[in-house]
Amino acid sequence: MATAMLTPDPNGDRFQSEEEELIVDTNYQFFIIGLALLQIVNSLLIVLLEEPQRSVIIVFFLLISLVLIADAVRRLVRFRRHRVLEHQIGFWLILLGSLPIPFIILVRLATSYRMLRNLQRQDIEAMGKVVVMRRAQSTLLIAIFFVIIVLELGSTLILGAEAKSTSANIVDANDAIWWALVTVATVGYGDQYPVTTAGRLIAVLVMVAGVGLFTVLTSYFAHWFLRPQSSIDQPSDPGISHADYEALMNKLERLTARVEHLTAAQPVANDGADAPPGEPDT
Repeated sequence: MATAMLTPDPNGDRFQSEEEELIVDTNYQFFIIGLALLQIVNSLLIVLLEEPQRSVIIVFFLLISLVLIADAVRRLVRFRRHRVLEHQIGFWLILLGSLPIPFIILVRLATSYRMLRNLQRQDIEAMGKVVVMRRAQSTLLIAIFFVIIVLELGSTLILGAEAKSTSANIVDANDAIWWALVTVATVGYGDQYPVTTAGRLIAVLVMVAGVGLFTVLTSYFAHWFLRPQSSIDQPSDPGISHADYEALMNKLERLTARVEHLTAAQPVANDGADAPPGEPDT
């Protein structure tokens, strides 16, 4: 049985297991796992594809690796600050699995699988509640993830389609990524454009996907800026686990019952102390 890795609790008085952190921050953790799975696909494409399409995959492979390394370093710094890293080999495996080396991402995925395997049924239910409660964050991360996929897929496909034409102006990875970026963003800069029929069909798909995805992104940020200041200053999630919440509610119920019992046991009057002024005590 794998030993649960420890992370600091937001209250600072105890440590929280890595599995509990996965529950509390479900959306972000699943986004990172999604990027890790995408790295497996990129590793296969680096081996199978030829130039110039391979260069596109390598660019996205390096960019995603930077995101995964930043996430691993964030964990390492936080856990080292609380001096609980000495025997936590799993964090070093996460960092190793984030390096830009084909198929080494399997090391990080194995660590994530171990955490998911340790979860119980109530933990899975709590994760589902987190996704429902944080719908805006879920939508934002899903949109960002699909933007990455559309950019990578559009750049690779357009480069393969335009390579068949001698009059093409999208001839390398730099041109393809730039074209995909301005097309997904619905800017349409115009310096790079497809000239083949297959390339134009790909452009239509990229534009349609870009309109939908960027509509989601702009809607999220518009909602974020228009929210009341009180909802911005106050965190929407206290950052406690499902088990802590249940324990807190049980304790609150016991305290409430005790207060009601003590209140019922007190006398209604105490030597006429509650008698109205001006009236004789009886």
